Amino acid sequence: MQSRTLVLKYIVLVSVAAMFFVASPSFAQQKGASSSEMQTREVQINGLPLHYIELGQGTPVVLVHGTLEDYRTWDGQLDAFSKGYRLISYSRRYHYPNEWPKDSTDFSVTIHARDLAAFIKALNLPPVHLIGHSYGAFIAFLVARDHPEVIRSLTLGEPPVMPLLKTTPEGDALLTTAIATSIASSEAFKQGNDEEGVRRFCERRVGRGFVRETPTSRSEAPHGYCSRT
Repeated sequence: MQSRTLVLKYIVLVSVAAMFFVASPSFAQQKGASSSEMQTREVQINGLPLHYIELGQGTPVVLVHGTLEDYRTWDGQLDAFSKGYRLISYSRRYHYPNEWPKDSTDFSVTIHARDLAAFIKALNLPPVHLIGHSYGAFIAFLVARDHPEVIRSLTLGEPPVMPLLKTTPEGDALLTTAIATSIASSEAFKQGNDEEGVRRFCERRVGRGFVRETPTSRSEAPHGYCSRT
């Protein structure tokens, strides 16, 4: 009960759509911000190196990217946020430029949340403003729930908190549909058709007509795959 009270007292849950529009590469280029030109730093977290960038001074803001993204996702926010805050954008385990191991069967929201909490503590940060997008928002939510002491505020954009669907009357039907579309995407990846897997994922996430051309390598990957063609 005490932990829950702390979360309710010190954490602000905000679902933001407009702020993620400016995360697109075209907007970032207009603003002159490019994380790709910055030297990444590295820290050992739970036995794996995680890369991140840092700029600005002040109260720390930690950015958590979504599924098909990495630390470069947030180019559109770098200039604005770093003017008054210590801005930190990191790549989660198994995301560029971090190593992709042969066995990634432990990929789960739980292990990413564990990494994020350890990441904040490893940098010796005071309570942070934590901002998460999509899958990263789910991860941020779990960190706030389990480690409220490291959080100053929490901003979530489109968190896929599927387990919570079961708490609503129509939740089971919605969850069944979400699982079915996720399986369709997963099957395409298993068959070696990565482009089709990405297309199905993006259509489930943002609708038809929002998939960019699939890059030929991880280093050439755009800041986010799912955007209007």
